[in-house]
Amino acid sequence: MSEPAHLTVDPLYREGIARSCKVHLGYREFLTPGFVIRIDSREKLSLYLKLKKKYKLEHVTGYVVRLADAQRVLGQRISDTQVDLQGRFVEGDFLKSSLSDLILIDPALENLYYATHAGDFASTRNLPHALTDYSLSYLKQKSVQKNKEEIVETPETGIRKWLDAKHGHFWQELELDERIRTRFIRDLLVRQHELGAPILIPPVPLITNDRLFELTKTINRKSSEVSRVVGECADAFTFRLDVLRNSSLLEELRDYIDAQNARITLFKFKYMNLNEEDRVIERKNFRDFLQTLDLKSRLDRNRTFMLLEAGNLAYACAGRGFDFLSTSFSLDREDRVRKQQRSPWGKWFDPYYQVTLDRDSFMDAYRNNGSHIPCDCPECTTSTSKPESLGIDEWNQFVKGHYLSRRNKDYTEIAKAIESGTATAGIVDRLRDSALKNLLELVR
Repeated sequence: MSEPAHLTVDPLYREGIARSCKVHLGYREFLTPGFVIRIDSREKLSLYLKLKKKYKLEHVTGYVVRLADAQRVLGQRISDTQVDLQGRFVEGDFLKSSLSDLILIDPALENLYYATHAGDFASTRNLPHALTDYSLSYLKQKSVQKNKEEIVETPETGIRKWLDAKHGHFWQELELDERIRTRFIRDLLVRQHELGAPILIPPVPLITNDRLFELTKTINRKSSEVSRVVGECADAFTFRLDVLRNSSLLEELRDYIDAQNARITLFKFKYMNLNEEDRVIERKNFRDFLQTLDLKSRLDRNRTFMLLEAGNLAYACAGRGFDFLSTSFSLDREDRVRKQQRSPWGKWFDPYYQVTLDRDSFMDAYRNNGSHIPCDCPECTTSTSKPESLGIDEWNQFVKGHYLSRRNKDYTEIAKAIESGTATAGIVDRLRDSALKNLLELVR
């Protein structure tokens, strides 16, 4: 396998489609385009802190933790923060990170609908009773369905039917009762603040219909009011992929963005694989949406947009409309396959094909490349010369370190090209040679 081509600036490429600058969020300053990694374990947080200390990852700007994971991931670190005899904080990697990184605590309430992590709310402390009750009732209903052997997951039968009804009832109560809604928003924003988030994220629903879209706008506005006593708050929207076929809702979303003044707006499109052949309409509408965000951010330098769970869009959208993007170490695919079905050996991100490879596929590429790792990121060039000798723990640390180093290298090259006054044709070249050819429609 040949080395991935370095990005080059093409003077004929459309100027101004992307921007690169320093963005101030809270009291921190970040380079854009910026990359944020999703972390769901103490081990991944420790590795993140180690890699940030080992390498100068300027464009790896921080991490996002789901609210239901936050106490387990961050709680002990926060409680272990020490002060010396003069009352000053003892220096440490976590403390330095908390003062310099963009740390986001994502309520991730779409899991009330998908139920992938819904049970985690039951075991998480300091959350509103409504979330705990929802989770416990789901676990109870799931047990009942299992005992009845009603395991067919369709919209009409089984646990899916129950979840649809429960999800609608939960948000309807918040929609109709302003007192309950305000307390719910306040409790979740305060909890994010306690966990050290410099930017707060409103507890918005997964938007499955127009009514929940209106409720999301209401929650965003109320969160902005409530957050004045605890910190700065973003606007947030969580959609299913099918929203990209809803032209009227997308137009309403554009109108809302134009009318609001939130400095940062976060978007999440669940399970959005726009590389699929039949996603022609979705790609076209998403491209139009990117251009809307890009124009807005260039006209108003105080506006910042972020795409959470960007998946395989993390390269194509870097600096185009979105200033920051996030993925997990596995490109947000871990929710699509049950954990017990996954190999314990982590996947290696192939910078040439822009997909993850299992260990056997990586070893084939490694041997075909003359027993050299087909990547020139710092982790691959300095960490190990013999990946075949790595045990499972060493391997899993290696592939995660490679992923962060690779993203930082790619985003650094994109930022340098953008600073020259043009967008980069290197993105086009890289996508054309990758397994994500259909994403070229987003860039051209």
